[in-house]
Amino acid sequence: ACLQHAVKQRGGRPVVWMCAFALNQHDVEAGDASDPSRSGFHEALRTARGTMLLLDDQGITFRRLWCGYECALTLAEPGKTLDIVTFHDGDAQMLSEGCVWADETWRLLTDNGASGPKAARERRFPIDVALSGLKITLQKAETSIELD
Repeated sequence: ACLQHAVKQRGGRPVVWMCAFALNQHDVEAGDASDPSRSGFHEALRTARGTMLLLDDQGITFRRLWCGYECALTLAEPGKTLDIVTFHDGDAQMLSEGCVWADETWRLLTDNGASGPKAARERRFPIDVALSGLKITLQKAETSIELD
């Protein structure tokens, strides 16, 4: 539901690469474990237009080291977008970098600014989950294997 919601908000049929299904992060032979920037994982993130972070209701994804790495790479490169999506109160909610297609469509239909619909949409995002991402310390992030 979250992925479907985000794709609809972004206005179409974007190409989505899901690292959980496309890359074995535990295959040390697949890249240089001491330098993540020399991995296929890094290359895929580098060529992507943006990152979509899917969160559970506890914001656990924020505490995962590789997820922090994905977000840092996205935020460090101008022009890339970071969307944060979660399921809350029976519906998918999304924080987006900038206005999305749905916001722009509202602006065109109503002759109002796109920031109004964006603010209304993002107001439904659970603030406690968003704040959990601001409280993380990457040095204390979790990994599933010691080598990470």
